[in-house]
Amino acid sequence: MKDDKIILFDCFGLFVKDPFVEFFNRRYGKDGPRLKDHFCMGADLGKCDKDELFQQMEGELSLDKELIANELKRISTPIQEMIELAKKCKRRHPVYLLSNCIKGMIEFIFDGTSFSECFDGEFRSYDLGLIKPGREIYDFVMKSLSPIDEIYFFDDNPANLIEAKNAGIEAILFKDVPSCEKELVARGLL
Repeated sequence: MKDDKIILFDCFGLFVKDPFVEFFNRRYGKDGPRLKDHFCMGADLGKCDKDELFQQMEGELSLDKELIANELKRISTPIQEMIELAKKCKRRHPVYLLSNCIKGMIEFIFDGTSFSECFDGEFRSYDLGLIKPGREIYDFVMKSLSPIDEIYFFDDNPANLIEAKNAGIEAILFKDVPSCEKELVARGLL
């Protein structure tokens, strides 16, 4: 039976390694984070979709967009244990996705899996035109889920947790699936 507590999970870093972090770090080393932000920030805000992003990367990086797509797909192995944990949580509480993501990337990565079954709803940055760690996205989530006041958010990026806490969300740093499960149990969510 579900109660009035809600669990929010980030996607990249929890259910799958962030393919763009891996891609840019492997290919460009110390310039990787800058390049990732350069290409992904606008796409996370909904300014372009996955295919348009691959086209842009092809033009600016002189890499074939099919090579880019294949490499990102190879990097992106869903973490089945996390998918199962989210489904387990969903049997007791409403579970939502809250993710900075590019339109089409989640479907590209999780094609053929039961990923969407993990969630009662989703907050995707490209749909909202808002990204973490900005306070506006957390305020939007809180307003959307009102009157619920017990919201627990798991994210692997400490910077994303600060504004979540300021918005009144119980923000928990995700380290790995076993420690996430322990955190859920400790809070009475499992």
